[in-house]
Amino acid sequence: MDNCVVLLHGLGRSSSAMKQMEYFLKDNGYRVYNLDYPSRKYKIDKLADIVHDKLKNHKLTDIENLHFVTHSLGGIIVRVIEEKYKPQNWGNVVMIAPPNKGSEVVDYLRKTPFLLWVLGPSALELGTDSAGIVKKLPQQINFNLGVIAGTKSINPINSAFFLKGENDGKVTVESAKIKGMNDFIKVNQNHTFAMNSKIVQSYVLSFLSNGYFTSSQRKKLV
Repeated sequence: MDNCVVLLHGLGRSSSAMKQMEYFLKDNGYRVYNLDYPSRKYKIDKLADIVHDKLKNHKLTDIENLHFVTHSLGGIIVRVIEEKYKPQNWGNVVMIAPPNKGSEVVDYLRKTPFLLWVLGPSALELGTDSAGIVKKLPQQINFNLGVIAGTKSINPINSAFFLKGENDGKVTVESAKIKGMNDFIKVNQNHTFAMNSKIVQSYVLSFLSNGYFTSSQRKKLV
């Protein structure tokens, strides 16, 4: 059962966004569960409950070394599940473009009706301040985590006015990081389509297989 991996898409997307990753991992011998969840309908705590119920329904909460590959909001959902349910069977987790410290874009747009109307209540919780969920979660990871952060933006307004430093158009490189992660790597990819990149997929495969992205294992990062 060591070759079982769950995929979790990001905000405003569906499982179809992770299809290329699903096919890639299946071609490399993994049993893949590409889970869908209503990312725009509920707050993040409720979304985590929905995903956890799906894991139970697929009998994935009992197997050993259950791996995860997440995009954006999917990574925060994994953190909420870890905090609420204290799973003991997780293997390696790869987060692609996760807003682990929140997104400054949400800080600026939270007061506009646009954000709630288009992306729903979960979007309002992804800011960097105390109103967001990321500040309420443990600030150090206690599972095997690799983080992939993008440095290419196709959102020039976000990058010019809202985000400071390297970013992928939605999340800065620094906001993607979190204490306790086992490995971290930057890629020249944008937030929306990073999971479809062949280089990102190769890094994902490396971490799922070995627990690190590169050819030599790194010490835990702080």
